[in-house]
Amino acid sequence: MRILGYIMLALIVFFAVLFGVAWAKGELTRENLERVFKREAVKQAPEKGPDELDPLIRELKAREERLDAREAKIAQEENRLRSDQAHLDELRTELEDTLQRIRSALDDADVDQEKRLKQAADNIAAMKAKNAAKAFENWDAEEAAKVLRLMDDRRAGKVLDEMEPGQASAVLRHLKGPEY
Repeated sequence: MRILGYIMLALIVFFAVLFGVAWAKGELTRENLERVFKREAVKQAPEKGPDELDPLIRELKAREERLDAREAKIAQEENRLRSDQAHLDELRTELEDTLQRIRSALDDADVDQEKRLKQAADNIAAMKAKNAAKAFENWDAEEAAKVLRLMDDRRAGKVLDEMEPGQASAVLRHLKGPEY
């Protein structure tokens, strides 16, 4: 019995919501209510003759043609967008490939530079400290620090000891690294 009560309550709430929505939309009129309850309250419009229908038919056909033209234009635009998207995808793939080649070239260049710096460090390490310090006179302090990092600490210390104090100080700042 309780279940039947719940079902009845649910039906009442459903119809109340349905009528509330219809009222809010302005569709809760006598004609619409009679149509819902299958009464024939809607007055039938008198049948129009062929002369009265021709303008309506022409208007409907014109509207249909406009809609067809609009639909064709939209389809054409969709095709263009798909084509543009495919082109953008190709460009993105090409760009990613180019980026990968650039990264690879940079890695190769870094390896080559590292080899050259190591070779320079080996050559300077083989020199006497005084001659090595003299060789560094025309070098940028940052480059000299890179080469000294690759050398044995004792050997690098001897070369720094033979450098002029201003140059040795600049090289040591770069050896220390960036300040935080």
